[in-house]
Amino acid sequence: MRPTVFLDRDGVINRGRPGYVRRPADFEFLPGAVEGMRRLQDAGWRLVIVTNQDATGWKLVPERQLARIHDTMVRGLRSEGVEVAEVYYCPHPLLRDCPCRKPRPGMLLAAARDFGVNPRMAWMIGDKVLDVATGRAFGCRTAWVGPRDWRARFRAEVRPWHPDVVADDLLGAAKAILRRGSAEDPRGSHDKVTA
Repeated sequence: MRPTVFLDRDGVINRGRPGYVRRPADFEFLPGAVEGMRRLQDAGWRLVIVTNQDATGWKLVPERQLARIHDTMVRGLRSEGVEVAEVYYCPHPLLRDCPCRKPRPGMLLAAARDFGVNPRMAWMIGDKVLDVATGRAFGCRTAWVGPRDWRARFRAEVRPWHPDVVADDLLGAAKAILRRGSAEDPRGSHDKVTA
């Protein structure tokens, strides 16, 4: 069975923007993101993107436009030799009760059905507390990423979720994941890394 890394999009793969990434021209890869994904892929990990995109539910970014944004991302990754197995997104607004919006694990469960993902052989990488909570709800290990000042703002909120890895960015998380492998107990030791 192939190990899988679930990746949040905004703030992990690409630079988040005030008012959402609304068009393909707004999409900008974060430094180290493509390299981190490439390292994971080259080590045999399946890459799956899971992202809340409530701007679509609010009609701020039509679904066709979101598809163009994701196409830009996937083509940009492919041009660097990185293949994404699938991009799952939740279009539902925050107040809507749905099973797919993180921190619920609906998108990860869909990927588990589609690709036969074993939670014990999976990681969730995200920059928000809800990403860590999503990974825990699914039963996989988690990596919480972001600049130190960002993490300092939310440290108390994320602490109860016990991220397995804390890193400055996706590349730092990828390095830590590759050191640890895929078959550990999700409640194992925690790495604090910076890249």
